[in-house]
Amino acid sequence: MTTPDGGPSLVLHARPDDLQAAADLEFVAAHLAEFRRAGVDDSATAALVVGDPDRCAELMAAGLPTVYLQPAGAAPGDPGTADVRATIVSWQVPDWLTPSCGRERQFARSEIQVSNVAPPRRGRSAGGGGPAVQLTGGCPNPEQTEAALRSALRDRDPATGPIPVLTDLAAADWTWLTSRLGEFAFARIGLADWPRALRRADLLVAEPTLLATTFAQSANLPLRLLPAVGIRQSRVREALGVLAGGAGDRTDLTVTPDVWPVDTGRAGALGGATQLARQIRQLCLAPV
Repeated sequence: MTTPDGGPSLVLHARPDDLQAAADLEFVAAHLAEFRRAGVDDSATAALVVGDPDRCAELMAAGLPTVYLQPAGAAPGDPGTADVRATIVSWQVPDWLTPSCGRERQFARSEIQVSNVAPPRRGRSAGGGGPAVQLTGGCPNPEQTEAALRSALRDRDPATGPIPVLTDLAAADWTWLTSRLGEFAFARIGLADWPRALRRADLLVAEPTLLATTFAQSANLPLRLLPAVGIRQSRVREALGVLAGGAGDRTDLTVTPDVWPVDTGRAGALGGATQLARQIRQLCLAPV
């Protein structure tokens, strides 16, 4: 994101070591090309913070209007979501996920619900490259992840080359997992190159995260789900089970491209990034 040095600037911050948060931040930033990214000591017009309430509180205390995006799939009442101090608090809860959130209250005046925060450019998969794997959200039960991943990959035709993987696993966890799955060849891919890898894939094998659903929708790929980790992934898996017309606890649950909502609301099913960019622009024009 580059603009003339004298142009308006934004503080853009995502929770460290959180790939979903980093992806959401970059997807929104792609729609804010008229702004430059503020450095630590720059005076900024507004801020966007993803998943880091402490940093959000610091910016608000400094008097900077701030849009805060809760962790993807979080719902009011979830641990770590209460008492976030921000000008606008955003919840990434696409319409298909709403029934699984069990929301007990309507959003407050300073809160908004956005749809999937997706990449600015979407490319339909041409297939022919075999499966791709996404592991984002930790590996608290490595043996379970290993068994589920092996089962999912064995159910597919052999890949034409190394299986691309997008992951934020720690290096030790990644080394352990690949050593246990030695019958497969993997290639770790960065976030910037992931959409290109998906354009060659036939299937996305992933934990049930909103980032995985976003990439599956964008590339029009079947999504084979691994076991859920934590409350947010369990919520996503439950909702996807309803979409797919099957039980959410099935070990072989696959969501096919035909079940994704085509158009939900003004922003569309994948328009969360544009919704957030719009909120940033409004803050810059009329700070609260």
